[in-house]
Amino acid sequence: MLSINEAILCSLSLRPNMTLTAQRLQYCTFLIEVGLFGDPTSIPTGYGFKAGPDGPVSDQVYQACFGLEVHQKIGSLLGHVAATYIALEDGYAEGLATLRGLSSVRRNGIIETVTHVKTHPMEEIAQWLKQAYPEFCNAPQTEETQDGLW
Repeated sequence: MLSINEAILCSLSLRPNMTLTAQRLQYCTFLIEVGLFGDPTSIPTGYGFKAGPDGPVSDQVYQACFGLEVHQKIGSLLGHVAATYIALEDGYAEGLATLRGLSSVRRNGIIETVTHVKTHPMEEIAQWLKQAYPEFCNAPQTEETQDGLW
């Protein structure tokens, strides 16, 4: 299994200047851990995902993003409604190196996963996650989720 930092950097390193919102990055990381599109493993536990109102959420993903920002591997773009992340030079290089070191099945699975999450409407992804992983969806909204972590 990839580390949470590796999963984030791989997600942001599929092409130069690729951006993902915090919510899309959560979904990418969840699906990378599940191994949805290739090399299936098991229901995720290592990244600390729990049920959220629209799908799986993990405080560990937010903490990892913060750490990667501090170490200048990723940056957050200002002027966006939701947190939007982009790989910086060192993070992009690290993400590419990780992708290249994976089996072709796993690498293609990550590419397909991230591309799917990046290009489909959020409502469609949330609905699909509710059907495929109901145990990670439909949690009641808490003050934390209402205050705009998403």
